[in-house]
Amino acid sequence: MEHKQTAAITNLQWSIAICIILISCIFLFPPEYLLAKQISRYALLWMFLCLILGIGFMFLDWEKLLFISFTCAGLIASFLLYSYNSAINFANNSTQESLSMVFVNPSLSTDDFDNTYKVIVEQNPDVLIIEEVTPEWRWLMVELKEKFENYVELNRVDPFGKAIFSKYKFNRIDTVDADNNPILSVRINLSEQKEILISVANFLPAVTKTDLRKLNSRLLELSTIINSLEVPHILSANLNLVPWDRQIREFKVNTKMSSSRRDQIDGSSNTQIWNILNVPMNEIYYSENLECSGFKEINDTKNNSIGLFGRYQFKIKNQKM
Repeated sequence: MEHKQTAAITNLQWSIAICIILISCIFLFPPEYLLAKQISRYALLWMFLCLILGIGFMFLDWEKLLFISFTCAGLIASFLLYSYNSAINFANNSTQESLSMVFVNPSLSTDDFDNTYKVIVEQNPDVLIIEEVTPEWRWLMVELKEKFENYVELNRVDPFGKAIFSKYKFNRIDTVDADNNPILSVRINLSEQKEILISVANFLPAVTKTDLRKLNSRLLELSTIINSLEVPHILSANLNLVPWDRQIREFKVNTKMSSSRRDQIDGSSNTQIWNILNVPMNEIYYSENLECSGFKEINDTKNNSIGLFGRYQFKIKNQKM
């Protein structure tokens, strides 16, 4: 009888071990299916669950499962960390050739219009980028045009409306339209010899296989455009993909761009414990000849995130050239 109980426990341990390893592999090596993409947003939750399981196995004296659980948790933690900016500290802020930027979506605000406007303008950025510019926010565009001399606006009834406001004069304005979803870009000069290109793009979530194919095509097109540029580039984007999604990682590798975020809650002022489980979809990417010297989330008065603030500058080695 004791031998049968021991064999049953051993079989149970092997079954649990296989389940933990298989589920972890889905997060680490996700197949190209919509279901896998929907599951991947819970990678952080699974990492914590592996840690909790490991602690439970420690009390049960199941050493092999303890080792497997902690190993899977460590691998997922490293995987998630690699998906963000690997810098421990931000670059030292340079007063010369430095650009502050705000990327917001006013539709995410739970405030009234006046408070939403106040939260945005009090950031006092050099460049303000707004996504989902619809007729509902026409009043906001009018107010902002009084504060910024240079601006370009694409006001639409769908989520693809965009606007860029700048304290710097535009050298050039470009709009790349694919599937009726424009990517808006402007070029400005931080100094006489330092030109920089700023773009904004946003995609809808992929809910069908056709959407997924279109998303892959758009990212490939966006990568081609960025790689053809000869000037440093900052991209404000809401791609509706988790930061550790394969498409995002490949996009950053292909374009040699970096994320501004250093972790999932970087720059967040929301101290609620469950905030760590909120997966950010918006990001500010920057090219390899630039560096980030500051980053934070922008919250409305009810502590709800509506956008990002970042400060960017040319790398020191480029400034000496």
